[in-house]
Amino acid sequence: MTPLRLLYAVQGTGNGHVARAQALVPLLLAQPNVRLDLVVSGTLVDVDLPVPPRERYAGFSFRYGKNGGIDWLQTFWANSWWKLLHSIQKAPVAEYDLVLNDFEPVTAYACKWRKVSIVDVSHQAGVRHPDAARPKHQDPLAEWVLANFAPAKRCLGFHFVARGTNYRTPVIRPAVRQLKRAVDGSVLAYLPAYAPEVLLPVLAGLSQRTWHVFVRPGTALPQNTPEHVHWHSIDQDDFLDRLSRASHVLCSAGFELPAEALFLGAAVAVVPISGQYEQACNAAEAKKLGARVLRSLHRPKDLQKLSDWLEMERGHPVFFPDETETLVQDLLRRFRENPQLPDYVRAKS
Repeated sequence: MTPLRLLYAVQGTGNGHVARAQALVPLLLAQPNVRLDLVVSGTLVDVDLPVPPRERYAGFSFRYGKNGGIDWLQTFWANSWWKLLHSIQKAPVAEYDLVLNDFEPVTAYACKWRKVSIVDVSHQAGVRHPDAARPKHQDPLAEWVLANFAPAKRCLGFHFVARGTNYRTPVIRPAVRQLKRAVDGSVLAYLPAYAPEVLLPVLAGLSQRTWHVFVRPGTALPQNTPEHVHWHSIDQDDFLDRLSRASHVLCSAGFELPAEALFLGAAVAVVPISGQYEQACNAAEAKKLGARVLRSLHRPKDLQKLSDWLEMERGHPVFFPDETETLVQDLLRRFRENPQLPDYVRAKS
């Protein structure tokens, strides 16, 4: 049998996409008659991919401010549209039979322009499902961006709730599934859109629990931090250790970390990053599974919600089945049988 030439393209604007790759890549490599390469685009990754990527592209990355939102000016200046277009032009997608794309724009547009088979394997595909939760105030422009940032007609989407053959529950990486819980009542916090000097006054007044706050490597830390607040530079082993011990997890309304925390039975509170519509959608869906949603860390009523949340006991584990290997095998088998993958066409939105 001729080997299937497979390219897996990963968005590198955060650690969540790479966390999913840590589960998917070993399974893809284990499939018979598959030759796999990786590419990554974006510059905001603090954890390692399972294997070195063939290419690293600048891609497009949002830049966060200090107060919970996107810094649009920094985002504009930090990204080069010329580099993005050049990367799309040079991306070697034509060398592959199939491209699996996790919300990565370079290979998505290269495949669209060169008519290469591509499947969107991402959480964003799950968010786009018409039955997925939306915030009270919907944003048509943001919906358009969500659909066109990394376009693909076929998908395998992931969200907090399964919605059919190709819309499944979260991929929980093996390192998290295998964690041995030793809950000590602490809080793990990861809020990359808030600067430490902004977080500190909030956390200083919440001394009923010990806080372990993770920040990007190289982040300047404030002086005179109270004893109940501990800062950690992101390190995968340290992060997993603290996650195994935390009774509470406070984070932005991404997908992978809230899903992992819900799976482990932690009490979860999310703060959507201002200006990221996808996070508002995630928060609306995660709320259905018991997560608390805070609009910000600035309003008195949100701080009161946070204080009340800390008084909760830990949550109850949410069951997300371990079906990743089956999904990988099924996708590749169906592609070999019919490269059009008719069952994987996106749901209409």
